[in-house]
Amino acid sequence: MKTILNTKRTVLYLFSLVFFILSAYQPMHNIPGISKDTLLIPYRKADLWGYCNQKKEVIIPCRYSEVKQFSGGQALVKLNGKWGCIDRTGASVIPPEYDVVWSFDDGLAPVMLNKKYGFVDKEGAEIISCKYDEVWPFSEGLAHVCLNGKVGFINKAGENVIPLKYGMAWTFEKGFAAIMSKDKWGFINKSGVEVIPPKYEDLWEFEKGFTAVMLNGKWGFVDKSGNEIVPCKYDEVWYFKEGLAGVRLNDKWGFVNENGKEVIPLKYDQAQIFSEGLAAVKLKSIWGFVDKTGAEATPFKYDQAQIFSEGLAAVKLNGKWEFIDKTGTEVIPLKYSDVSYFREGLASVNLYGKWGCIDKTGTEVIPCKYDTMEAFEDGLAWVIINGKMGYINKYGAEYWDE
Repeated sequence: MKTILNTKRTVLYLFSLVFFILSAYQPMHNIPGISKDTLLIPYRKADLWGYCNQKKEVIIPCRYSEVKQFSGGQALVKLNGKWGCIDRTGASVIPPEYDVVWSFDDGLAPVMLNKKYGFVDKEGAEIISCKYDEVWPFSEGLAHVCLNGKVGFINKAGENVIPLKYGMAWTFEKGFAAIMSKDKWGFINKSGVEVIPPKYEDLWEFEKGFTAVMLNGKWGFVDKSGNEIVPCKYDEVWYFKEGLAGVRLNDKWGFVNENGKEVIPLKYDQAQIFSEGLAAVKLKSIWGFVDKTGAEATPFKYDQAQIFSEGLAAVKLNGKWEFIDKTGTEVIPLKYSDVSYFREGLASVNLYGKWGCIDKTGTEVIPCKYDTMEAFEDGLAWVIINGKMGYINKYGAEYWDE
């Protein structure tokens, strides 16, 4: 199953997700916002995987070669080279007989068998037989599928509701899906009506009622009726974030508002999206931050800068990274060779080639010893150390046993 992503969308959304646990023995009502799924953690014993609670007590035996996190009360597992699905008791929901199984969306999961794709439900029944060359997850009751080089949409009964006639398509979001016909892109609604005719060389998904489109090699923005909000005259654009979108023309960046007015002049060499009211911009080889009026919010003195997250932004100076607040005041001093933004109160940091985590005071709460570390999501992070992988929690507990 292939994912069709624009480069900008990849940049903006490039972060893998994992799940959080506090304690399998705490009453659920004592853990705000926690779901049952977060009470089971993927656990590795040597080279086999199962599931445990926070105390590392194995709940589902380690017998699988690969596992995924629980979601919706079920988890994907791999046994003897084939994928299936289990419930929270470890009982098989989808027998491990497929070459690939993906996560459930809208109650159905894509599966692959003998290089053909179909869908199964949460009881393991193959609702849509494995006959397609490619499929994508269901969204808003429809999934796009490919057969003999043509793409269309089916419903959950497997009925073809939008003919297989397009070269490419994207998933439905808020009633619209992008389609490509004769190398041009447009949008259809769930009835298959081309609400924005395929005439653009490229486009993105709708975000806040707007989408970026390319016409004759230039970028602009249209609304859901196809009305041009920002004329197609720019060499490059970013998404609208917090009411403003970055635009580039003749190698200079600025920002436009949702009426298409250039509210921050096109004078910067590079620019990032707005986040928490500020955007990082580059002027004459140095980075700083501006507010939505274009006023300088921090000094321009940095070699690189990241977006603000949870009140702090990472900036690079003389080969090292530090964190500053929105006034430009140093909060966590220059020290690290690489960093991520803050998420759930922690940021991943790299020191001497190894990854760990710091809190907002700069305290190293997880030692820098991991070869790879992904961002925390719901209290867990996926890591690799000495060629072995597993999960850790925010306190550094490691959920594996060699």
